[in-house]
Amino acid sequence: MHQERQMNVVWYSLVLGLVGLLSSTLFAVSTPDKPQQFLLAAVNEYQAAMETSGRGERLRRFERAESLFARLTDGDFSIQNADLYTNQGNAALQAERLGPAVLAYRRALCIDPDHQRAHQNLEHARTLLPEWVPRVPEGGVLDTFFGWSQNLSQRERSLLAALLFLSAAILLAAAVRWRNSLLRYVGAIPAIVWLLLLTTYLFSQDDQATRHGVIVSHETVARAADAVNAPPRFGEPLPGGTEVRIEERREDWTHIRLGDGRTAWVRSSSLALVRGG
Repeated sequence: MHQERQMNVVWYSLVLGLVGLLSSTLFAVSTPDKPQQFLLAAVNEYQAAMETSGRGERLRRFERAESLFARLTDGDFSIQNADLYTNQGNAALQAERLGPAVLAYRRALCIDPDHQRAHQNLEHARTLLPEWVPRVPEGGVLDTFFGWSQNLSQRERSLLAALLFLSAAILLAAAVRWRNSLLRYVGAIPAIVWLLLLTTYLFSQDDQATRHGVIVSHETVARAADAVNAPPRFGEPLPGGTEVRIEERREDWTHIRLGDGRTAWVRSSSLALVRGG
């Protein structure tokens, strides 16, 4: 009963996401294999999985739906759409592929930090991980003081930055025109906030692209060194869906840091970057 209710909730979430997709520029693309064909096929496969009673066939259909969504996001079309990534994560979650599900939700939130369904489904996916798996603390020093900016969409950040810059320019120009030191000090405040907001945005973009990753393999053995014969770093393999920070990347091995500060080496093929990997 609990599983059936969970599947119904995710299916409802999927349908809601399609509203945004149907009104986007997705269907304006003209190619031999149109993206809407993959989208409709993914939705049909998802619905068929919901109506399938056999566990094995149901999982195969959900995985097929996930694959079709992935063709749109990370495959042939590379469509960066938060709804699309969220639907991909829903299909992966129902296919019991926790790693790809967490990765898809994280990528959705990179595009739209305010995406409610991606937030909710990511939090649910995290509860499915073993309790011993620590979470990665999000943000750094700048985000501690300007964490509110991470909750703004890219458009809202751009508008805020423009208003701050305009305010600073007007106040500083007035200070020069009337030689008013008070206006100069007041004008420096929005200028400083603008610079910090810009720095925080650039830092977070680079941080997400190069420092955050997700274990996508079902299980991967974390080792004490970058060698297959090195001893395991932890008592248990890292499960799919474990979120990590990237310390160093090599061709075959990646040095990772867990949320509690412990480090280890894992096969590079066992994880993917939240953005660009």
